[in-house]
Amino acid sequence: SAFSWSSPPPPPPLDRSQGNGPRPAACPDAPTMIILKHSLAGGEAAEAAATAAFGALGVITDVCLDLDGVDIPLSEKKGKCQHALLLELCATLRCRISFSALPSEEVVNALLDVGALTVQLPVDLAHEGLEAFANFASCFPRGRVVAACGKATEGGPSLAEAVAYLRDYVGGIVIEAEELHANPSEGVETLLAELATHSGREGAQDYIRVCASVAGAVTPEVVGAAHSKGVDVLAPAVAAGDAVVDAASEPAALAGAVAQCFVKSCRTDRADGLFTTVVCDEMGVALGLVYSSEESIVRSIVEQRGIYYSRSRNGLWRKGDSSGAVQLLRRVDTDCDGDALRFLVLQRGGDGEDIGEESKVVAGHGPFCHCGTRGCWGDANGGIIELQRTLFSRKVNAPEGSYTQRLFSDPELLKNKLLEEAQELIEAEEPDHVAAEAADVLYFAMVRMAAKGVTLQQAAQHLNRRSLKVKRRPGNAKAYRIAAAEAVLCKESNGSS
Repeated sequence: SAFSWSSPPPPPPLDRSQGNGPRPAACPDAPTMIILKHSLAGGEAAEAAATAAFGALGVITDVCLDLDGVDIPLSEKKGKCQHALLLELCATLRCRISFSALPSEEVVNALLDVGALTVQLPVDLAHEGLEAFANFASCFPRGRVVAACGKATEGGPSLAEAVAYLRDYVGGIVIEAEELHANPSEGVETLLAELATHSGREGAQDYIRVCASVAGAVTPEVVGAAHSKGVDVLAPAVAAGDAVVDAASEPAALAGAVAQCFVKSCRTDRADGLFTTVVCDEMGVALGLVYSSEESIVRSIVEQRGIYYSRSRNGLWRKGDSSGAVQLLRRVDTDCDGDALRFLVLQRGGDGEDIGEESKVVAGHGPFCHCGTRGCWGDANGGIIELQRTLFSRKVNAPEGSYTQRLFSDPELLKNKLLEEAQELIEAEEPDHVAAEAADVLYFAMVRMAAKGVTLQQAAQHLNRRSLKVKRRPGNAKAYRIAAAEAVLCKESNGSS
């Protein structure tokens, strides 16, 4: 390029949203493969389509919500997003939010706060445009901002120069790449060569996520070719066979098309063409090792249940059809090399201890192994996972004299014990004593959760969403809460003396 900077690129900016300090690198996780784009500007019809369609996609891919022309109401006092559908989608899916013009800083903060993974913002590849974008992007965590690059201008910086400039400000870039349709493999190589970069999976500090954007429908073959080079594809529709499907299509048809993109992005060196698959519960505990075929992967995603390939039967193995121990599919991921899969499932049903149908669903009870155990390594998960299962069991089938059942039946006792154990944890000093008191607090807190049908996974989801917030509350103690707790403890102490 004949372009030369009038001034050197600025140093990496401070992450003002999370306090001064070095900016975190973007997370070098496995590429998403395809990101389905959908505009919400069509009013109720567009919102209804998104609600119906994207529920089936959350198990395998991200979605990109185009908010051009969409009003984003914010609360007056705290600037919180009050768009009901965005709140719902960001709480349940991996959402990218897209704008064709820079929104206000308040809107971006509000969207990141409610759980949008990234905000995709346009950047003008002129010197002044790059500087303006960098100043705006420096207000947010690097890994949460994606730069949608326009066309390079004559005499201005090349695409590679622009990306080098933006690298300290964004965790990903989106490049228009219509040539991918003609020759996917060559198109990706041309794209990466033009960027003079790679996806950076070899090192987190150098990582920048590359996404190729196409205006029309994309085929699974194009997605697979891009994924082999570590490049995501952003498209509004998928052309699978003779059909073109988008967010307005039947959810099953859309899920099937996106599932084919997922399959084309996986690879295997096995002679039988199968994929090694680790099946885990929602907390990530391994239940067993199985194998998946291309057909079983697609069926699993479409039906959102555990369906695998049985080598002994030489066909599909629909988990639970005969045993009743059905698995509800929560997420499918590939490993870093794309040659092994992980299924996150909610295990339910089957024979075993009677803990009630509702509790079986909530607690993920039920055997996975043909030996009748919850996992192929036996039942002994131990710790809080086993405690959760026991607590849900005690709700419906407690032995005589069960203390846990007494707590379920006496909310006042449970409240007082929670306060008491929290105080003892605060007062503990020696490490083992702190661990013991923390165990007591966890037990009583989990009894409270089980009483209301709440699982550890649900609590973890709240923690995950909070980790995405960019605005922080002061976190000061509430005086009225402290006074109320002290009054309860004082009353209990006087009653026992």
